[in-house]
Amino acid sequence: MPKIIRKKIQDIVEQKDPDVQAICRKHGIGRHDLIHIATTVARTGEMTPKEALIRLEEIDNIAEFIEKIKLKHAFNEAEANKQSS
Repeated sequence: MPKIIRKKIQDIVEQKDPDVQAICRKHGIGRHDLIHIATTVARTGEMTPKEALIRLEEIDNIAEFIEKIKLKHAFNEAEANKQSS
């Protein structure tokens, strides 16, 4: 029988929890809008929803941030298509 190896709790780095209410107040949006924005950021930026919320908490301008992510995603797709051809 294979030996079970367990990681120590201290070895796992925990991410801070995003404050949804603070994000909504900072950007002047509602929770429903935040869900749509966080979904777009997570999918386009290829990150987890929690990471997307943390990034939204850190930035100052949502529209500019989303445009940067979409542009980066478009360049990555173009590069992938170029390499596969």
